[in-house]
Amino acid sequence: SAVTWLGFFPNSEQIITASKDGSIRIWNIN
Repeated sequence: SAVTWLGFFPNSEQIITASKDGSIRIWNIN
């Protein structure tokens, strides 16, 4: 499903995405 929202924390190595189907994922970017 397409990502509809993306958030990140300035002091973190993670981003959070939310999709149109209601799923939320946390991604490690290191």
